[in-house]
Amino acid sequence: MSMRGAAAIVGVTDEVSPSGELPLRGRALEAKVFRDALDDAGVGGVRTRSATRGGGEP
Repeated sequence: MSMRGAAAIVGVTDEVSPSGELPLRGRALEAKVFRDALDDAGVGGVRTRSATRGGGEP
């Protein structure tokens, strides 16, 4: 079975701070919220082949 061209929305997450300052930035923050979204969807720990990123810092 080929997964080529397949897509899914798997979960959501949010990172907030009372002061407005987050302890992580850039790619580290992206990686954390990506892992958190996978955990939210119940697929944490699953190897992913690729991920699309949008917005955020370069």
